Amino acid sequence: MPKASPDKNVLAVDCCEHMLAALGKLKCRVLTELVTKERQSIDLIVTGVTQFPIRRAVIGELRRLYPSVPTLILRRESEVNATGKEHIRGEFILSDKGQADDLAVVRRVRAILPLAPCEHTRQGPSFKLAQDALRVLLERFSDATLDLPLVARELSVSPKKLSRVLNKEAGMSFRQLLRNIRVEEAKRMLSSGDYSIKEVAAHIGFSDGHYFSRSFKEVTGQSATEFRSKSSQPLKRSAAAEVNSAKAGKK
Repeated sequence: MPKASPDKNVLAVDCCEHMLAALGKLKCRVLTELVTKERQSIDLIVTGVTQFPIRRAVIGELRRLYPSVPTLILRRESEVNATGKEHIRGEFILSDKGQADDLAVVRRVRAILPLAPCEHTRQGPSFKLAQDALRVLLERFSDATLDLPLVARELSVSPKKLSRVLNKEAGMSFRQLLRNIRVEEAKRMLSSGDYSIKEVAAHIGFSDGHYFSRSFKEVTGQSATEFRSKSSQPLKRSAAAEVNSAKAGKK
């Protein structure tokens, strides 16, 4: 009997081999990256167990590209008993603009949950060090002098060890992690429409405006000016609507 061809496309983001293998047991095609040259049909987005909140920034971008596609966010959960056994469970995000078979997709994936945690989800000493480093970065990212030696000194470890731990636990270098945190804050400030690009760059720790512009585009795929313009359009329309509503009320 011929094997049934996959009828659904699942985009797996930040998923380990363990989760990819579990998804592979379903009647679906598992994608680990998007082909940017063409808009792919995606039926479900799955984000793997992450140790760092900065990685969750990708969810917002995916929701923007695929606003009506169901999203599964995986997380750790320990049993509330003496064993304290851990499982990987999931939470689904569904849109009111979803497709008719969204629930069928959800039911299909729920059948493989929960999963047993694999080795990469277990927390050791290096995990705590990486979390402490992330805490320092989130608290002090606006400091233009913040660098790897400074953070390592504060955590009483060598820069070489901290760099190695971040690459292992976060999957990125110190510089990349700091840059991503700063860009996420820049996106928040630019979306408000209350700050100029120069003010944003200075606030988040970029002493060089050109380096900020280059970094922002490398992380987001668009310039800070383009992002600010697109993000502020809904605010402008909302403000205009309020003005028109007030004028109508006076008539």
